[in-house]
Amino acid sequence: MRKILKMCILTLATAAITSCLFSASIGRAFADVSLASTDVSYTASRNVSYTGPLGQVSFDVNVTLQCITTYSTTTDGVLPPSSTCHLNVAPKSGNLTVDYHIVRPIRADIDGSKSIPLPQGGRELLGNSPPIPIPIDSYGTITIVIHGRLSASLSVENGSVNPNPLEWSSWGTNDTVVSASMNKVTLTLNTTYNVYVTVSVSISGFNVASKDSDPRQFSGSPSPTFVVPEYPEFIILPLFLAAILLIAIVHKRKEN
Repeated sequence: MRKILKMCILTLATAAITSCLFSASIGRAFADVSLASTDVSYTASRNVSYTGPLGQVSFDVNVTLQCITTYSTTTDGVLPPSSTCHLNVAPKSGNLTVDYHIVRPIRADIDGSKSIPLPQGGRELLGNSPPIPIPIDSYGTITIVIHGRLSASLSVENGSVNPNPLEWSSWGTNDTVVSASMNKVTLTLNTTYNVYVTVSVSISGFNVASKDSDPRQFSGSPSPTFVVPEYPEFIILPLFLAAILLIAIVHKRKEN
């Protein structure tokens, strides 16, 4: 009887230790899991009009920005109870289109449209961009400065996200903690691009007019979703049974 009791106590103790050790090792194995990446498109359009005093330059300029941003995620640990998600945003491409009507004293009015890929592949779309010159003729230039930021509102079923929402004024990673009672959850991001532009017009090298547009936000498409991994409980049972078998073998050998 004592042998059986001793074996039961030893088995339970070993099982508890095994469970803790394997829980820790599995947690480490699943830490920093790279989740799928998603490309999100934004199209932003802002109009800027300036009417100069009599005899000065006036302009009407419409600026359209097309941006494709890549959202990607890694996560520390697994659910439940919580997991830190590192949400990274990176530019994939960017394009600038400028439609303009310039009224100049003495010279004829200028109408036109120009479209260019952004020289840094879209990096100009966050923060305050360097001046982007658009030549309109041999005498004049329109210069665009982009002031942009991204934001993401996160939602998760049967859980919470903190902090929420997240904002980026430069490309890179923001962290948030996902808490949930479920083993696996889907994290959904509803993203917006917030932007205004500064338009300047120069004639013969002299800056003659400059104005900011109103700010506005534009929704992204599609909404990225990421599945935060679950704790792989199905692995524990085979390990637990293997530990019991090993204990029984060792105990029997000691008796013999």
